Amino acid sequence: MASKVNDLELEKIKELYEKGYSILRIANEIGRADGTVKKYVEEMKLVKPPRPSLAGEKFARLTVLELDYVKSRRRYWRCKCECGNVVTVSEGNLKHGITKSCGCIKKEYLQNRKKGKTTKRVKPRKNKGGVYSLPFGEIELKGNYKNNTLKEYKLSPQELAAYLRELEHKEVKRRRE
Repeated sequence: MASKVNDLELEKIKELYEKGYSILRIANEIGRADGTVKKYVEEMKLVKPPRPSLAGEKFARLTVLELDYVKSRRRYWRCKCECGNVVTVSEGNLKHGITKSCGCIKKEYLQNRKKGKTTKRVKPRKNKGGVYSLPFGEIELKGNYKNNTLKEYKLSPQELAAYLRELEHKEVKRRRE
C-alpha cells in the first residue's frame, strides 16, 4: 500500500492543477496513481482555470465571434468568414488549421478549375516529403513556359565552328560495365 501524500506533494498537486495540468499528467509528475491525485484534488476543492477565449482571433479566413456551444468537452465557435458567411467550427479544427474558411476556398478552386486555372502539383527532387500542391498564382515563372519547347541557343558562326572543332578532339568516356 502506498504511503500518504505529504505536504510537499500536496503543494505540487495544487500548483500543477491551477496551471491547467490534467490529473494524469500530475500523477506522472509526482509519481503517484491518478486515483490518488484525483482524490486529493476533490478533497482540496481545486478548480481548473477557465480556458482562454478565442473571441476576436483570426484563423486563415475565419474570425472568431463567440462560443457557440460545448459538446463532449469540445468547444465549438461561431466564426465569420471574409466572404461574409457565418459558420460553426470546433476549436481543434481552428487551432490546427484544418478548417480555413466557410467553404469559399473550395468554391474559388472549382471556379478557377472551370476556367482552366488549376493548382499545379509539383513533385520536388530528392524529397521524401511527397507532392506539394501550389495554389494558382502563388508562383509565377518568368519566360514562355506554355508550350514546353526546348530553349534554343543561338551561336554565331565562329562560336559554332569552335564548338564543333572542340567536339572532334574530345574523347568519349564510357561508363564502367
